[in-house]
Amino acid sequence: MIDFSTSNGGLFGSLRRVFDTGKAILKNRVELAGLELKEEKSRLVSAAIWAGAFLFSTIMAVIAIALTLLFFFWEQKLYVAIGLLAFCLIGAITTFLLVRHRCKTPLPFAETIAQFKKDRAWLQDSNWIG
Repeated sequence: MIDFSTSNGGLFGSLRRVFDTGKAILKNRVELAGLELKEEKSRLVSAAIWAGAFLFSTIMAVIAIALTLLFFFWEQKLYVAIGLLAFCLIGAITTFLLVRHRCKTPLPFAETIAQFKKDRAWLQDSNWIG
């Protein structure tokens, strides 16, 4: 009787090495995806905290400026209110543009996707996939 588990040569040995290699590649890719998921989660939590702090500080500053200006220029309150509105609109547009630019960062899991594409290209070049 032939013991296939200890055989290093032949068809079964080759199939076992191919299976082990495939298993190692898959394990590597899953670990990479997990690491990228952890980094993405950390980045999103940090961005949310900073966005909240920025929003709170900005609202408080705008309220304080508005009340101060309205108090000092009570006779021209309509012009002050229009100026404050213009200031807030410019701030909102600027913030929107900055957030949109920040959202154009590389796709999450970009490295994992790139590795899967390389693996697929290699397998197609090696005639493993039709």
